[in-house]
Amino acid sequence: MVGEGKPVLLAECCGELLRIGKDCYLGMAQVILSNYEYRNIASKAIPKSKQTWNYCVRLTENWNSDGQFDH
Repeated sequence: MVGEGKPVLLAECCGELLRIGKDCYLGMAQVILSNYEYRNIASKAIPKSKQTWNYCVRLTENWNSDGQFDH
């Protein structure tokens, strides 16, 4: 879950997410959540996917080229 784990790993994962692009990320989330097994949670999970994207944008804005957080 976003917000858990070591900050370095989380920032690296967010960086990878941002590299694929917002349209691709949200599109993949919708495809996965349209699966029969997940359709019951899709109405909550899709907005959460958007929140995750926004969280990663904010997180990586505070990440410098030395791999440290700017405070």
